[in-house]
Amino acid sequence: LKIKPNTTILIGVGTSICGGSAIAATAPVIKAEDEDVAHAISTIFLFNIVAAFIFPALGRLLGMSDLGFGMWAGTAINDTSSVVAAGSAWSSIAGNNTALAFATVVKLTRTLMIVPITLVLALYTTKKNQNTTDGSAFKFSKVFPWFVVGFLMAAVLNTAFGFPTIVSHSLVQVGKFCIVMAMAAIGLNTQLKKLISNGLKPIVLGLSWWFAVASVSILV
Repeated sequence: LKIKPNTTILIGVGTSICGGSAIAATAPVIKAEDEDVAHAISTIFLFNIVAAFIFPALGRLLGMSDLGFGMWAGTAINDTSSVVAAGSAWSSIAGNNTALAFATVVKLTRTLMIVPITLVLALYTTKKNQNTTDGSAFKFSKVFPWFVVGFLMAAVLNTAFGFPTIVSHSLVQVGKFCIVMAMAAIGLNTQLKKLISNGLKPIVLGLSWWFAVASVSILV
């Protein structure tokens, strides 16, 4: 499609790893320009919003089980907030949290790929720009997805000690509220006019990769 290399990389990591989080972590590593980030973010967020609406309906159409949908949503939806939104929608209809739980675990496992991918890209960019002296741009602490650590700590504490039902129920409600706020924030950061003015190529690229990931996930 003859898209700028940095835009291609950012849309790639956004689709395959963790949407906006992966783009934000990768952009400084590859020294992407603001324009590249804007193209990638707009493209990824467009499909995030679409996924939250269509995935539960597609899952029902395909006759998926709660577990099956959780695995599919966690693998094929770009951003963590959209995965949780789709998983919550499915679980609300199913009357249990199976889909939401598996979707979250699968998605956060994918998110951990931010670490090796950014390390590889940092080495690649450094080698590519050996004449530059900006070797301090990459910091491991900045790219590590710390919210995954929070998830693991909560899971370990809940497994070891078990939270009272009233506490866990309240925390779940707070979590759902935060996801709604995250989706609203994504909407406030997405300008459809700007998305269209960027041209169709980034959208076509994002759609192609998204379709490929979703299709392979179903086959697996």
